[in-house]
Amino acid sequence: MSLFPDEDVLTREIETWRGFIDKLPSEEDKVILTKLLDKCYEYAVAINSHDHPFPAEPLIMSLLLLQHKLIRQLDSIDLLSDFIKETPSSIIGGINPSLNESINEITTTESSQIVSILASAYRNGNRNDIIFGLSGFLCHGGFSLNAAETVVNELCQTTGDEEIENRLVVVRNTYQKANDGKPITGRNGLIELLERIMEVEAATQITNDISQVLNKNNDQVLSQLNSAIRNELTGHIFETVCYDPPTLVVAHAIKKQILTCKIVRYPNNNTVERQENLRFGEVIINAIPEEITRYESPLNNDQIKYKIRFTTPFGESFTTQPKSPDKIILDLKMRGLNYKPRIAEESLNAVINGAQRTRIVKVVRQIETAGFYYIDGKIVASNITMHQPSSGEIKRCAEFLNELVARSKHPEILVTLIKWGILGPFSFVFKELSEEGTERWLPWLYLNGHTKTSKTADGTLVLSIYRKQKNKLSLASADNVARLGAAISHEM
Repeated sequence: MSLFPDEDVLTREIETWRGFIDKLPSEEDKVILTKLLDKCYEYAVAINSHDHPFPAEPLIMSLLLLQHKLIRQLDSIDLLSDFIKETPSSIIGGINPSLNESINEITTTESSQIVSILASAYRNGNRNDIIFGLSGFLCHGGFSLNAAETVVNELCQTTGDEEIENRLVVVRNTYQKANDGKPITGRNGLIELLERIMEVEAATQITNDISQVLNKNNDQVLSQLNSAIRNELTGHIFETVCYDPPTLVVAHAIKKQILTCKIVRYPNNNTVERQENLRFGEVIINAIPEEITRYESPLNNDQIKYKIRFTTPFGESFTTQPKSPDKIILDLKMRGLNYKPRIAEESLNAVINGAQRTRIVKVVRQIETAGFYYIDGKIVASNITMHQPSSGEIKRCAEFLNELVARSKHPEILVTLIKWGILGPFSFVFKELSEEGTERWLPWLYLNGHTKTSKTADGTLVLSIYRKQKNKLSLASADNVARLGAAISHEM
Protein backbone atom coordinates (compact mmCIF):
# COMPACT_ATOMS: atom_id res chain seq x y z
CA MET A 1 0.00 0.00 0.00
CA SER A 2 1.34 3.43 -0.93
CA LEU A 3 2.02 5.82 1.91
CA PHE A 4 0.29 8.61 0.00
CA PRO A 5 -2.35 7.08 -2.27
CA ASP A 6 -3.81 10.29 -3.67
CA GLU A 7 -2.51 10.93 -7.19
CA ASP A 8 -3.54 13.45 -9.83
CA VAL A 9 -4.21 12.86 -13.55
CA LEU A 10 -0.76 14.04 -14.62
CA THR A 11 1.04 11.71 -12.20
CA ARG A 12 -0.96 8.71 -13.39
CA GLU A 13 -0.29 9.58 -17.04
CA ILE A 14 3.45 9.97 -16.49
CA GLU A 15 3.52 6.59 -14.78
CA THR A 16 2.13 4.98 -17.96
CA TRP A 17 5.19 6.27 -19.84
CA ARG A 18 7.66 4.47 -17.56
CA GLY A 19 7.53 1.28 -19.64
CA PHE A 20 8.37 3.23 -22.80
CA ILE A 21 11.28 4.94 -21.03
CA ASP A 22 12.70 1.59 -19.91
CA LYS A 23 12.76 0.38 -23.53
CA LEU A 24 14.78 3.32 -24.88
CA PRO A 25 18.16 2.17 -26.32
CA SER A 26 20.48 4.39 -24.26
CA GLU A 27 20.66 5.57 -20.67
CA GLU A 28 21.12 9.15 -21.92
CA ASP A 29 17.79 9.05 -23.77
CA LYS A 30 16.08 7.61 -20.68
CA VAL A 31 17.39 10.44 -18.49
CA ILE A 32 16.44 13.11 -21.01
CA LEU A 33 12.87 11.90 -21.48
CA THR A 34 12.45 11.56 -17.72
CA LYS A 35 13.55 15.20 -17.27
CA LEU A 36 11.13 16.31 -19.98
CA LEU A 37 8.24 14.52 -18.34
CA ASP A 38 9.12 16.08 -14.99
CA LYS A 39 8.94 19.53 -16.60
CA CYS A 40 5.29 18.88 -17.46
CA TYR A 41 4.43 19.68 -13.85
CA GLU A 42 4.65 23.34 -14.91
CA TYR A 43 1.28 22.74 -16.62
CA ALA A 44 -0.17 20.47 -13.94
CA VAL A 45 -3.16 22.73 -13.27
CA ALA A 46 -4.21 22.79 -16.92
CA ILE A 47 -3.68 19.07 -17.46
CA ASN A 48 -5.53 18.01 -14.33
CA SER A 49 -8.50 20.16 -15.24
CA HIS A 50 -8.75 18.54 -18.70
CA ASP A 51 -11.82 16.27 -18.74
CA HIS A 52 -10.80 14.27 -21.84
CA PRO A 53 -10.56 10.55 -21.03
CA PHE A 54 -7.10 10.30 -22.64
CA PRO A 55 -4.76 12.85 -20.98
CA ALA A 56 -1.84 11.95 -23.29
CA GLU A 57 -2.82 14.84 -25.59
CA PRO A 58 -2.20 17.67 -23.07
CA LEU A 59 1.00 15.89 -21.96
CA ILE A 60 2.41 15.91 -25.52
CA MET A 61 1.38 19.53 -25.96
CA SER A 62 3.20 20.40 -22.75
CA LEU A 63 6.39 18.80 -24.06
CA LEU A 64 6.17 20.74 -27.32
CA LEU A 65 5.55 24.02 -25.52
CA LEU A 66 8.50 23.41 -23.23
CA GLN A 67 10.82 22.71 -26.16
CA HIS A 68 9.59 25.76 -28.04
CA LYS A 69 10.03 27.94 -24.96
CA LEU A 70 13.55 26.65 -24.38
CA ILE A 71 14.64 27.08 -28.02
CA ARG A 72 13.40 30.69 -28.00
CA GLN A 73 15.35 31.36 -24.85
CA LEU A 74 18.55 29.80 -26.20
CA ASP A 75 18.20 31.71 -29.43
CA SER A 76 17.90 34.96 -27.52
CA ILE A 77 21.24 34.40 -25.80
CA ASP A 78 23.00 33.17 -28.96
CA LEU A 79 23.62 29.65 -27.67
CA LEU A 80 21.41 27.70 -30.07
CA SER A 81 24.28 26.87 -32.42
CA ASP A 82 26.18 25.17 -29.61
CA PHE A 83 23.21 22.93 -28.88
CA ILE A 84 22.73 22.04 -32.56
CA LYS A 85 26.24 20.55 -32.55
CA GLU A 86 25.20 18.10 -29.87
CA THR A 87 23.83 14.63 -30.64
CA PRO A 88 20.11 14.38 -31.46
CA SER A 89 19.30 13.03 -28.00
CA SER A 90 21.03 16.01 -26.41
CA ILE A 91 19.03 18.38 -28.59
CA ILE A 92 15.82 16.67 -27.51
CA GLY A 93 16.91 17.10 -23.92
CA GLY A 94 17.05 20.81 -24.50
CA ILE A 95 20.22 21.26 -22.43
CA ASN A 96 23.89 20.48 -22.70
CA PRO A 97 24.43 17.80 -20.02
CA SER A 98 27.94 19.05 -19.27
CA LEU A 99 26.48 22.40 -18.28
CA ASN A 100 23.80 20.90 -16.09
CA GLU A 101 25.72 18.35 -13.99
CA SER A 102 26.20 20.72 -11.06
CA ILE A 103 22.66 21.19 -9.82
CA ASN A 104 23.13 21.06 -6.04
CA GLU A 105 22.98 24.19 -3.94
CA ILE A 106 24.30 24.75 -0.42
CA THR A 107 22.27 26.22 2.40
CA THR A 108 23.62 28.95 4.65
CA THR A 109 23.87 26.43 7.50
CA GLU A 110 25.87 23.96 5.40
CA SER A 111 28.16 26.73 4.15
CA SER A 112 28.87 27.87 7.72
CA GLN A 113 29.59 24.27 8.77
CA ILE A 114 32.13 23.80 5.96
CA VAL A 115 33.81 27.12 6.79
CA SER A 116 34.02 26.19 10.48
CA ILE A 117 35.64 22.84 9.59
CA LEU A 118 38.19 24.32 7.18
CA ALA A 119 39.03 27.63 8.89
CA SER A 120 41.86 26.27 11.07
CA ALA A 121 43.69 24.89 8.01
CA TYR A 122 43.17 27.98 5.86
CA ARG A 123 46.53 29.66 6.43
CA ASN A 124 48.70 32.14 4.55
CA GLY A 125 50.89 30.56 1.93
CA ASN A 126 48.46 27.75 1.11
CA ARG A 127 45.17 29.52 0.65
CA ASN A 128 45.08 29.47 -3.15
CA ASP A 129 45.86 25.74 -3.21
CA ILE A 130 43.15 25.02 -0.66
CA ILE A 131 40.59 26.99 -2.68
CA PHE A 132 41.61 25.04 -5.76
CA GLY A 133 41.16 21.71 -3.94
CA LEU A 134 37.90 22.76 -2.28
CA SER A 135 36.33 24.00 -5.52
CA GLY A 136 37.29 20.73 -7.25
CA PHE A 137 35.80 18.80 -4.33
CA LEU A 138 32.52 20.71 -4.64
CA CYS A 139 32.44 20.44 -8.43
CA HIS A 140 32.96 16.68 -8.34
CA GLY A 141 30.18 16.48 -5.75
CA GLY A 142 27.71 18.01 -8.20
CA PHE A 143 27.46 21.41 -6.52
CA SER A 144 26.83 24.51 -8.58
CA LEU A 145 29.32 27.29 -9.20
CA ASN A 146 27.11 29.58 -7.13
CA ALA A 147 27.32 27.14 -4.20
CA ALA A 148 31.13 27.00 -4.40
CA GLU A 149 31.39 30.79 -4.57
CA THR A 150 29.13 31.11 -1.52
CA VAL A 151 31.37 28.85 0.56
CA VAL A 152 34.61 30.48 -0.57
CA ASN A 153 33.26 34.00 -0.03
CA GLU A 154 32.21 33.13 3.56
CA LEU A 155 35.55 31.37 4.18
CA CYS A 156 37.50 34.48 3.13
CA GLN A 157 35.35 36.80 5.24
CA THR A 158 35.60 34.56 8.31
CA THR A 159 39.38 34.19 8.12
CA GLY A 160 40.12 37.80 7.13
CA ASP A 161 41.40 36.91 3.67
CA GLU A 162 41.48 40.17 1.69
CA GLU A 163 42.04 38.49 -1.68
CA ILE A 164 38.43 37.39 -2.11
CA GLU A 165 38.29 38.26 -5.81
CA ASN A 166 41.44 36.24 -6.55
CA ARG A 167 40.00 33.24 -4.70
CA LEU A 168 36.74 33.47 -6.64
CA VAL A 169 38.71 33.52 -9.90
CA VAL A 170 40.28 30.21 -8.87
CA VAL A 171 36.80 28.78 -8.27
CA ARG A 172 35.49 29.96 -11.64
CA ASN A 173 38.54 28.67 -13.49
CA THR A 174 38.12 25.27 -11.84
CA TYR A 175 34.49 24.99 -12.90
CA GLN A 176 35.34 26.20 -16.40
CA LYS A 177 37.96 23.47 -16.72
CA ALA A 178 35.38 20.91 -15.67
CA ASN A 179 32.90 22.22 -18.25
CA ASP A 180 35.62 22.04 -20.91
CA GLY A 181 36.13 18.38 -20.10
CA LYS A 182 39.55 18.87 -18.51
CA PRO A 183 40.53 16.94 -15.35
CA ILE A 184 40.33 18.69 -11.96
CA THR A 185 41.25 17.52 -8.49
CA GLY A 186 38.58 16.26 -6.10
CA ARG A 187 38.44 14.99 -2.55
CA ASN A 188 41.82 13.23 -2.72
CA GLY A 189 43.40 16.38 -4.09
CA LEU A 190 42.13 18.37 -1.11
CA ILE A 191 43.51 15.75 1.28
CA GLU A 192 46.95 15.92 -0.36
CA LEU A 193 46.96 19.71 -0.07
CA LEU A 194 46.01 19.61 3.61
CA GLU A 195 48.64 16.95 4.36
CA ARG A 196 51.35 19.47 3.43
CA ILE A 197 50.43 21.70 6.35
CA MET A 198 49.15 19.26 9.01
CA GLU A 199 49.18 15.65 10.19
CA VAL A 200 47.67 13.03 7.91
CA GLU A 201 44.99 12.13 10.47
CA ALA A 202 43.93 15.77 10.85
CA ALA A 203 43.77 16.26 7.06
CA THR A 204 41.66 13.15 6.64
CA GLN A 205 39.34 14.19 9.47
CA ILE A 206 38.72 17.60 7.89
CA THR A 207 37.80 16.11 4.51
CA ASN A 208 35.62 13.47 6.18
CA ASP A 209 33.76 16.17 8.12
CA ILE A 210 33.21 18.19 4.94
CA SER A 211 31.97 15.05 3.18
CA GLN A 212 29.49 14.45 5.98
CA VAL A 213 28.02 17.93 5.48
CA LEU A 214 27.88 17.53 1.70
CA ASN A 215 26.43 14.02 1.86
CA LYS A 216 23.19 15.46 3.19
CA ASN A 217 22.50 16.26 -0.46
CA ASN A 218 22.68 12.63 -1.60
CA ASP A 219 18.90 12.29 -1.73
CA GLN A 220 17.85 12.10 -5.38
CA VAL A 221 14.99 14.53 -4.85
CA LEU A 222 16.48 16.92 -2.28
CA SER A 223 19.65 17.39 -4.35
CA GLN A 224 17.49 19.05 -7.02
CA LEU A 225 15.62 21.39 -4.71
CA ASN A 226 16.35 25.06 -4.43
CA SER A 227 18.24 26.36 -1.42
CA ALA A 228 15.12 28.06 0.00
CA ILE A 229 13.36 24.72 0.48
CA ARG A 230 16.45 23.09 1.90
CA ASN A 231 16.81 25.99 4.33
CA GLU A 232 13.18 25.53 5.34
CA LEU A 233 13.83 21.85 6.05
CA THR A 234 16.91 22.61 8.15
CA GLY A 235 16.39 21.60 11.75
CA HIS A 236 13.66 19.07 10.97
CA ILE A 237 13.98 15.31 10.53
CA PHE A 238 12.64 14.30 7.13
CA GLU A 239 12.76 11.50 4.60
CA THR A 240 11.61 11.07 1.01
CA VAL A 241 8.75 8.58 0.67
CA CYS A 242 7.71 9.26 -2.92
CA TYR A 243 9.69 10.61 -5.87
CA ASP A 244 6.87 11.47 -8.21
CA PRO A 245 5.38 13.73 -7.04
CA PRO A 246 8.14 14.53 -4.51
CA THR A 247 6.68 13.75 -1.08
CA LEU A 248 8.30 13.78 2.35
CA VAL A 249 7.48 12.72 5.88
CA VAL A 250 8.65 15.47 8.22
CA ALA A 251 9.08 15.43 11.99
CA HIS A 252 8.48 19.17 12.41
CA ALA A 253 10.66 20.54 15.20
CA ILE A 254 8.39 23.57 15.79
CA LYS A 255 4.94 22.03 15.39
CA LYS A 256 6.08 18.90 17.31
CA GLN A 257 4.13 16.73 14.84
CA ILE A 258 4.96 14.16 12.17
CA LEU A 259 3.40 15.47 8.96
CA THR A 260 3.09 14.69 5.29
CA CYS A 261 4.75 17.26 3.05
CA LYS A 262 4.63 17.66 -0.72
CA ILE A 263 6.93 19.74 -2.89
CA VAL A 264 4.67 21.81 -5.10
CA ARG A 265 6.14 23.00 -8.38
CA TYR A 266 4.76 25.74 -10.58
CA PRO A 267 6.19 27.78 -13.47
CA ASN A 268 8.04 31.03 -13.09
CA ASN A 269 7.03 33.57 -15.71
CA ASN A 270 10.55 34.98 -15.97
CA THR A 271 12.56 31.75 -16.46
CA VAL A 272 12.16 28.17 -17.61
CA GLU A 273 12.97 26.99 -14.09
CA ARG A 274 10.17 25.80 -11.85
CA GLN A 275 9.45 27.46 -8.56
CA GLU A 276 9.11 25.09 -5.62
CA ASN A 277 7.29 25.41 -2.32
CA LEU A 278 6.65 23.08 0.60
CA ARG A 279 3.04 22.24 1.33
CA PHE A 280 2.45 20.48 4.65
CA GLY A 281 -0.52 18.14 4.78
CA GLU A 282 -1.98 15.63 7.23
CA VAL A 283 -0.87 15.16 10.83
CA ILE A 284 0.11 11.50 11.17
CA ILE A 285 1.46 11.42 14.73
CA ASN A 286 0.93 14.22 17.25
CA ALA A 287 4.48 13.95 18.65
CA ILE A 288 8.04 13.90 17.34
CA PRO A 289 11.17 11.97 18.33
CA GLU A 290 13.66 14.11 20.23
CA GLU A 291 16.18 11.32 20.91
CA ILE A 292 16.48 7.95 19.18
CA THR A 293 18.64 5.07 20.40
CA ARG A 294 19.02 2.01 18.21
CA TYR A 295 19.71 -1.28 20.00
CA GLU A 296 21.42 -3.98 17.95
CA SER A 297 22.00 -7.52 19.16
CA PRO A 298 25.50 -8.85 18.36
CA LEU A 299 23.96 -12.33 18.27
CA ASN A 300 21.26 -11.55 15.71
CA ASN A 301 21.35 -8.62 13.29
CA ASP A 302 17.61 -8.97 12.72
CA GLN A 303 16.79 -8.10 16.33
CA ILE A 304 16.76 -4.30 16.17
CA LYS A 305 14.85 -2.19 18.66
CA TYR A 306 14.52 1.53 19.29
CA LYS A 307 14.18 3.59 22.43
CA ILE A 308 12.63 6.95 21.53
CA ARG A 309 12.02 10.04 23.61
CA PHE A 310 8.95 11.79 22.20
CA THR A 311 7.72 15.34 22.75
CA THR A 312 4.14 16.45 22.06
CA PRO A 313 2.88 19.92 21.03
CA PHE A 314 1.70 20.38 24.62
CA GLY A 315 5.21 20.01 26.03
CA GLU A 316 4.69 16.49 27.38
CA SER A 317 7.75 14.25 27.10
CA PHE A 318 7.91 10.47 27.44
CA THR A 319 10.33 7.70 26.53
CA THR A 320 9.46 4.26 25.17
CA GLN A 321 11.27 1.12 26.23
CA PRO A 322 13.45 -0.55 23.56
CA LYS A 323 10.86 -1.93 21.11
CA SER A 324 10.28 -2.52 17.44
CA PRO A 325 8.57 0.34 15.53
CA ASP A 326 5.23 -1.50 15.37
CA LYS A 327 5.20 -1.86 19.17
CA ILE A 328 6.07 1.83 19.57
CA ILE A 329 3.11 2.71 17.37
CA LEU A 330 0.85 0.79 19.77
CA ASP A 331 2.21 2.89 22.66
CA LEU A 332 1.42 6.07 20.72
CA LYS A 333 -2.08 4.77 20.00
CA MET A 334 -2.67 4.12 23.71
CA ARG A 335 -1.72 7.75 24.38
CA GLY A 336 -4.11 9.02 21.70
CA LEU A 337 -1.27 10.41 19.55
CA ASN A 338 -1.69 8.16 16.50
CA TYR A 339 -3.94 10.14 14.12
CA LYS A 340 -3.45 8.04 10.95
CA PRO A 341 -3.11 4.38 12.00
CA ARG A 342 -2.85 3.01 8.46
CA ILE A 343 0.30 4.95 7.63
CA ALA A 344 1.69 5.65 11.11
CA GLU A 345 4.19 2.78 11.18
CA GLU A 346 5.49 3.56 7.69
CA SER A 347 5.85 7.22 8.63
CA LEU A 348 7.69 6.47 11.88
CA ASN A 349 10.08 4.19 9.97
CA ALA A 350 10.68 7.01 7.49
CA VAL A 351 11.50 9.44 10.31
CA ILE A 352 13.85 6.92 11.91
CA ASN A 353 15.62 6.40 8.58
CA GLY A 354 15.86 10.16 8.10
CA ALA A 355 17.45 10.49 11.53
CA GLN A 356 19.89 7.68 10.74
CA ARG A 357 20.78 9.32 7.41
CA THR A 358 21.78 12.49 9.23
CA ARG A 359 23.66 10.47 11.88
CA ILE A 360 21.69 11.65 14.90
CA VAL A 361 20.71 8.16 16.05
CA LYS A 362 22.73 6.69 18.90
CA VAL A 363 23.63 3.04 18.25
CA VAL A 364 24.07 0.61 21.15
CA ARG A 365 25.20 -2.96 20.54
CA GLN A 366 24.27 -5.07 23.53
CA ILE A 367 22.31 -8.13 24.59
CA GLU A 368 19.27 -7.56 26.78
CA THR A 369 19.44 -10.84 28.74
CA ALA A 370 22.10 -10.89 31.46
CA GLY A 371 24.87 -13.41 31.00
CA PHE A 372 28.14 -14.18 29.25
CA TYR A 373 28.30 -14.49 25.47
CA TYR A 374 30.92 -15.48 22.93
CA ILE A 375 31.09 -12.64 20.39
CA ASP A 376 33.79 -11.99 17.78
CA GLY A 377 36.25 -14.34 19.48
CA LYS A 378 35.76 -12.88 22.95
CA ILE A 379 33.71 -13.74 26.04
CA VAL A 380 31.55 -10.68 26.69
CA ALA A 381 29.53 -9.92 29.86
CA SER A 382 26.12 -8.35 29.29
CA ASN A 383 24.20 -6.55 32.06
CA ILE A 384 26.49 -8.04 34.69
CA THR A 385 28.52 -6.01 37.18
CA MET A 386 31.99 -7.50 37.35
CA HIS A 387 33.91 -7.28 40.63
CA GLN A 388 37.49 -6.14 40.07
CA PRO A 389 39.64 -7.67 42.82
CA SER A 390 42.29 -5.57 44.51
CA SER A 391 45.92 -6.63 44.63
CA GLY A 392 45.46 -7.54 48.31
CA GLU A 393 42.52 -9.82 47.49
CA ILE A 394 44.48 -11.54 44.74
CA LYS A 395 47.39 -12.11 47.14
CA ARG A 396 45.14 -13.62 49.83
CA CYS A 397 43.51 -15.90 47.25
CA ALA A 398 46.90 -17.16 46.05
CA GLU A 399 48.01 -17.84 49.61
CA PHE A 400 44.77 -19.75 50.33
CA LEU A 401 45.16 -21.91 47.22
CA ASN A 402 48.75 -22.70 48.16
CA GLU A 403 47.56 -23.79 51.60
CA LEU A 404 44.82 -26.02 50.11
CA VAL A 405 47.30 -27.70 47.78
CA ALA A 406 49.74 -28.25 50.64
CA ARG A 407 47.05 -29.95 52.75
CA SER A 408 45.58 -32.07 49.94
CA LYS A 409 46.51 -35.75 49.64
CA HIS A 410 45.82 -35.59 45.91
CA PRO A 411 46.70 -32.04 44.77
CA GLU A 412 46.31 -32.96 41.09
CA ILE A 413 42.60 -33.72 41.72
CA LEU A 414 42.15 -30.48 43.62
CA VAL A 415 43.71 -28.45 40.80
CA THR A 416 41.52 -30.22 38.22
CA LEU A 417 38.38 -29.44 40.23
CA ILE A 418 39.26 -25.76 40.54
CA LYS A 419 40.00 -25.44 36.80
CA TRP A 420 36.83 -27.31 35.87
CA GLY A 421 34.74 -25.18 38.21
CA ILE A 422 36.07 -21.98 36.64
CA LEU A 423 35.71 -23.12 33.01
CA GLY A 424 32.43 -25.04 33.37
CA PRO A 425 30.00 -22.12 32.88
CA PHE A 426 31.88 -21.10 29.73
CA SER A 427 31.98 -24.51 28.09
CA PHE A 428 29.82 -23.21 25.23
CA VAL A 429 32.92 -21.43 23.95
CA PHE A 430 34.58 -24.79 23.33
CA LYS A 431 31.70 -25.80 21.06
CA GLU A 432 32.03 -22.54 19.12
CA LEU A 433 35.71 -23.33 18.54
CA SER A 434 34.96 -26.77 17.13
CA GLU A 435 36.06 -27.33 13.55
CA GLU A 436 34.76 -29.68 10.90
CA GLY A 437 35.78 -33.24 11.74
CA THR A 438 36.76 -32.37 15.30
CA GLU A 439 34.78 -31.58 18.41
CA ARG A 440 35.86 -29.63 21.45
CA TRP A 441 33.89 -30.04 24.62
CA LEU A 442 34.38 -29.98 28.38
CA PRO A 443 34.07 -33.48 29.90
CA TRP A 444 32.08 -34.29 33.00
CA LEU A 445 33.75 -35.08 36.29
CA TYR A 446 33.79 -38.71 37.39
CA LEU A 447 35.15 -38.99 40.96
CA ASN A 448 34.61 -42.36 42.61
CA GLY A 449 35.41 -43.32 46.16
CA HIS A 450 34.18 -44.40 49.53
CA THR A 451 32.41 -42.12 51.94
CA LYS A 452 34.46 -39.67 53.91
CA THR A 453 36.76 -39.11 50.92
CA SER A 454 35.98 -35.35 50.62
CA LYS A 455 33.60 -35.57 47.65
CA THR A 456 31.15 -33.24 49.43
CA ALA A 457 34.00 -30.92 50.38
CA ASP A 458 35.15 -30.91 46.76
CA GLY A 459 31.65 -29.98 45.63
CA THR A 460 31.58 -27.20 48.19
CA LEU A 461 34.92 -25.97 46.91
CA VAL A 462 33.67 -25.75 43.31
CA LEU A 463 30.51 -23.89 44.36
CA SER A 464 32.51 -21.59 46.63
CA ILE A 465 34.03 -20.03 43.53
CA TYR A 466 30.56 -18.57 42.88
CA ARG A 467 29.72 -17.94 46.57
CA LYS A 468 27.05 -20.67 46.54
CA GLN A 469 28.32 -22.79 49.44
CA LYS A 470 25.81 -22.01 52.21
CA ASN A 471 23.92 -25.28 51.70
CA LYS A 472 26.39 -28.11 51.34
CA LEU A 473 26.00 -30.00 48.10
CA SER A 474 27.94 -33.06 47.06
CA LEU A 475 30.00 -32.99 43.91
CA ALA A 476 27.34 -35.23 42.32
CA SER A 477 25.07 -32.18 42.37
CA ALA A 478 27.51 -30.18 40.27
CA ASP A 479 29.66 -32.66 38.32
CA ASN A 480 28.51 -31.65 34.82
CA VAL A 481 27.87 -28.37 33.10
CA ALA A 482 24.08 -28.56 33.39
CA ARG A 483 24.11 -29.40 37.10
CA LEU A 484 26.74 -26.78 37.84
CA GLY A 485 24.70 -24.17 35.98
CA ALA A 486 21.55 -25.10 37.90
CA ALA A 487 23.40 -24.98 41.22
CA ILE A 488 24.93 -21.55 40.73
CA SER A 489 21.71 -20.09 39.27
CA HIS A 490 19.67 -20.64 42.44
CA GLU A 491 19.85 -18.73 45.64
CA MET A 492 21.56 -20.74 48.40
